[in-house]
Amino acid sequence: MSKLFDFKYEKKEKTAKKVTGEPLEASSAEVLEPDTAGATETFFTRNVRLITFLICLAVFLAVFGPISVFRIVQYIEENQAEGEPLSVEEVIAFSMDHDRIRLSAFEDYEKEISEGDGAVLYFLTVDTDYLVMVGAVDENGYLTCFTVTDSRTDETVDVMAASFSVPALQALFGR
Repeated sequence: MSKLFDFKYEKKEKTAKKVTGEPLEASSAEVLEPDTAGATETFFTRNVRLITFLICLAVFLAVFGPISVFRIVQYIEENQAEGEPLSVEEVIAFSMDHDRIRLSAFEDYEKEISEGDGAVLYFLTVDTDYLVMVGAVDENGYLTCFTVTDSRTDETVDVMAASFSVPALQALFGR
């Protein structure tokens, strides 16, 4: 038992010398080998997880990146507003002749299109403060909906209403 106790005591003494910085004495039975753990390590062996993650990310982007870019470009092309902006004077001119005008008259202007259940709605912006909504049952049909809304006050003039008057529309535009 004394041998076991001496061994534990000897080990504690060696670790205490390591902590305090005193030089270790090598006994004849024990030969200390130099610590070479960090000498053979490279960047790649230390960062295996990081490298694996980066490779997986590159493979993912190589496979799905072009698909995503293609879908984004396709969405932009489909929803791109084409044409010139609609002016206040043109809205007033269209409203004077609203009972004979067709939806196709608004095709050359910058608009957002909404389709569904056989109806087509065009949303046109005028001077960034007014929203014009025109609609028809089909794309070449006569207008069934024609409203002008001031986006600042939410005041709306329904051009298709029986009580419509051009002065009311001009008042909405501040003219």
